[in-house]
Amino acid sequence: MRNTRSYLSLILFVLAMLFAALVITVLVTVPVFGQELDPYKATAAQAPSMADAPLEFQVISVRKMINGAYQHVGWTPKISGRMLGRTRKGDAVTVEFYQDGKVLGTLRAGLKGTGGETWYEDWEIRGNEEKDIYTPVGKITAVFKYYDDTSKKTGTLTTRQFQVVKTVYYDDSKNNWKYGALYDDLLGFSYIVQRQPSSGELTGVWIYTWMNLQHDSAIKDISYKLSVDGNPVPLDDAFDASQNHESITTFDQQEDIFVKAKNDRVVNPHNVYLVAFRPKLLWGAKGSAAGPGWLWLADRPGKWNLKIRVAGQVVRELHFTVLPNGEIAPHPEQDKSKAGFLNLGPGRFFVETYFPSPNTFDLRFNPDAIRAGTLYGRPWISNEVTGGMVKLLPPKNPGAMPFPQATLSGLE
Repeated sequence: MRNTRSYLSLILFVLAMLFAALVITVLVTVPVFGQELDPYKATAAQAPSMADAPLEFQVISVRKMINGAYQHVGWTPKISGRMLGRTRKGDAVTVEFYQDGKVLGTLRAGLKGTGGETWYEDWEIRGNEEKDIYTPVGKITAVFKYYDDTSKKTGTLTTRQFQVVKTVYYDDSKNNWKYGALYDDLLGFSYIVQRQPSSGELTGVWIYTWMNLQHDSAIKDISYKLSVDGNPVPLDDAFDASQNHESITTFDQQEDIFVKAKNDRVVNPHNVYLVAFRPKLLWGAKGSAAGPGWLWLADRPGKWNLKIRVAGQVVRELHFTVLPNGEIAPHPEQDKSKAGFLNLGPGRFFVETYFPSPNTFDLRFNPDAIRAGTLYGRPWISNEVTGGMVKLLPPKNPGAMPFPQATLSGLE
């Protein structure tokens, strides 16, 4: 009998130890309720992929002396972008340029490698103004590829289309051609970043949206209106008291034209800005009071309609969903199960952009370009955009003067 009891005690002891080990394993491997595995570390370990944003394309107009006079003989591209995931020294991004199936050229940017420590690596390519000179205008197809130095293999990342145009500049007592680009479809892209705070910092929310303005100094007297699930939410006067905003990307272009009928030179600007707005919004689990004017997303879960106003005029209306945990829900455009999903990286969320009708705030507005896609020809993939946002775009606003001029004829 005594041996039987000892045997049962041993079994119970072993079972208790196994149960304790199981509990410890579960506590270590399963995140606490409301807490997810670090998405930044997960991204740092994944295979490399190209972010859809940031992606910037610029045309550098190449000017050379010919027969004693300067002429713009062509253009060369300047492109900057971002790779997500683990890159390695020796890897590279290449861009092949085509028009109507004809190869224009190939440019390459070597990578330094992240070593799995950071979740992205930014890169930049700029053509050589002596040898990488292109002359075609119109739609230029760019095929982005990734060279893996370990496997010695190259794979396609994505394909985009850039719109290159000729623009007018007045020099040596006559109108001449140079080169530029159009960015009409960028205005359909807005996004929100849930900022990762350093020690002691607040979990701020920054809002980014593209604007076509004569100058970004037009952005002043900023105010906001908010409704959640259709219900107005009063905002404290301090919510926007600091007018906190800045243009983080600027594509400055202008035509400098001599118009004979006016006997004067006319400046025709076409400036596109990516503007960051920083109202007093905080994401994540609600913490202690941050001071006057601050609003926690967690206090207002639901469908948000946030209107950005300049001098009392609504200039952008942004739609997105806030989850009960105080974070923004990924938009269906970011659904990773769908081909061509919008790849932005962790903590970044596409938000639907709506405009006033008519849209007279932006210098020019081309709804057809936005209907076709955004971020240089990336097509929309969600019903929320194709069946909603793009159907509510206001009419075209060509501006007081077309950009660019179709011809030099009639100017002089």
